[in-house]
Amino acid sequence: MSYEKLDKKINTFEIVLLIISKTIYNMKFLKKVEELPETLNEKTVYYNTQNNNVIIYKKPTPKFIVTYVVNENSETVYQEPTTIPIIFSQVDLNDITSFKINGENKSIDDIIYNQYLGHTYNFKQMGEYTIEYTFKNNIIPRYFLEAYVMPNVKNVTAEDGLELKEWYSFMSNGSDYYTNALEKIEWYSQINAEDQQSFLYLTNATKFTSFKFGNNKKIVDSLFKYAPFGNLTTFELDDNIEEIGNFSLAYSNLSCDLILPKKLKKIGNNAFSELKITKLVCYNELNSIGNAAFSSCSSLTSITYNGTKEQWNLIEKVNNWKGGIPSSCIVHCTDGEISIADA
Repeated sequence: MSYEKLDKKINTFEIVLLIISKTIYNMKFLKKVEELPETLNEKTVYYNTQNNNVIIYKKPTPKFIVTYVVNENSETVYQEPTTIPIIFSQVDLNDITSFKINGENKSIDDIIYNQYLGHTYNFKQMGEYTIEYTFKNNIIPRYFLEAYVMPNVKNVTAEDGLELKEWYSFMSNGSDYYTNALEKIEWYSQINAEDQQSFLYLTNATKFTSFKFGNNKKIVDSLFKYAPFGNLTTFELDDNIEEIGNFSLAYSNLSCDLILPKKLKKIGNNAFSELKITKLVCYNELNSIGNAAFSSCSSLTSITYNGTKEQWNLIEKVNNWKGGIPSSCIVHCTDGEISIADA
């Protein structure tokens, strides 16, 4: 399909007139209104050059998508066969406006209350189930994936348009003996609360290998502190992130190469404490590195900086920013190298 933008924006009233009159500004006849592909800008009206259709796009309701695994381990954890809680007991059901299981609409009435487990949904057979939630005012409920839920969560996608205002113990299993199915998280919802605890605190998360995070200007303080990043093979941060807050990735055991966002301006205090990374890539938008930002990063041997040595030296760095980086580490700039001692 070939789409082109109309020269003028069309408001709601004009859309009504457009549909009634079946004409458009350039006098091309309207055959019908069709849905705009989501890859196009939702704030603009488009014209389909192939069939003369006018496309009016309404942004879809953002979803929180979770894939759950129901298997024999569910019986061990919950002591009830083929029963898995999909909502933690402290979540108000009124915060959930709809949910689908494997694409099929379900009623909130399908959720029952279990005195031991909280709100649950009973699955009739083993397998994987993908559930799409929509929330009241697009606010993700606090505690949504806490405690009993997490051992059965395989994949999580938080779409753009949602907001998480409180994240204390948001994704946490709370017990060492739980077996985690978690493999992948893609997070594009807004997170605004600062310096809480246990956003992603999971034990035995040995299958968790892929994490993508974006659509936030800042990784807020302590957000991924103690997160189970030790087995990640994919760790991607959106290039539009401008600040990595204090302790935001500290003690997470991240060991894969760390490529920082291209627009990153500030690295907070202790942001990367005790990471096991060996290589770091950063860009010349960076202008501030906080106290002990790389404390005890004893495996870091290479920093690639997409700027000159002069630009690197102009970055504001607290005296102890590099404490714990081995003396063999080299900063590779576009016009030469700097030893970590001189950096």
